[in-house]
Amino acid sequence: MDELIESLHYYYNTTKRRITIEYVLLDSINDEITKARALADLIKDLHCHINLIPYNQTNDHIFQRPNNATIQKFKEVLERKSHKKVTIRQERGNDINAACGQLANVFNG
Repeated sequence: MDELIESLHYYYNTTKRRITIEYVLLDSINDEITKARALADLIKDLHCHINLIPYNQTNDHIFQRPNNATIQKFKEVLERKSHKKVTIRQERGNDINAACGQLANVFNG
């Protein structure tokens, strides 16, 4: 992670273009408040914007989407601690397994 953050600083210092961090929220894996605080510490010196992406479930049920209250609390803590703009990605296409990050195939056998 240190090398990645160093590269992001280099990119910004070279281009002066704001960085966008995309963070996929997975229920009970990386949606805890401690993770929001850790992420805030990690990006504190970056000129960046953060997009929170609630996981888009498929039929495999390996991962789950956090509930809305958890997502909102994560956002609030991250914004407050990082002093960065944080948005929650608007979900579209989940009903047909075509949402952001999904690539699903249904077999009728």
